Amino acid sequence: MRLFLGFPVPDALSLELIGVRDQAMQRMSAVRPLPVVASNFHMTLIFFGEVTVSAMEQIVMGAEQFCSGQSALSLQLQRGHCFPDSAGRVFAVEAPLTSALSRFHRLLQEAVGERAGRPLRPHITLARLPRAFVPAPDIPLDLGYDISELCLYESEQSQWGVRYRVRRRWPLSSSAV
Repeated sequence: MRLFLGFPVPDALSLELIGVRDQAMQRMSAVRPLPVVASNFHMTLIFFGEVTVSAMEQIVMGAEQFCSGQSALSLQLQRGHCFPDSAGRVFAVEAPLTSALSRFHRLLQEAVGERAGRPLRPHITLARLPRAFVPAPDIPLDLGYDISELCLYESEQSQWGVRYRVRRRWPLSSSAV
């Protein structure tokens, strides 16, 4: 099974992001972007890829212990743009990497036994592009993103596309950092 840890997107924010996604898709219609369905909106923290059942059990134990003492987080989604740069093949909304999120990410990696990999660039993918679109849209935003839980997702492929199914949820304490 293909697993990753990430933050879910609350329904109210999903509605805002659908509007941003649809605006961007209209501007990039020449390349026929593929929208990400709102039920798949999330912010990935750690992507594990294909894992065994025993590896999943280790991830679950580590995440459970880690989350028991962690506070909720607040982020600001500041812009929608092609990701990771103007020639990227993903349209995403991005938040700056705060010190609180950076610390959360580093400690989570340690808790689940994951080596530090690529630096975290907090974003939520809204559409995929079959090829780069130039000039890429850059949409300024000021959307609050309150994060109150961590989820373990499984990426499932089907004839209708990919679906991200929540396998486990862990609440974070209510005091946002």
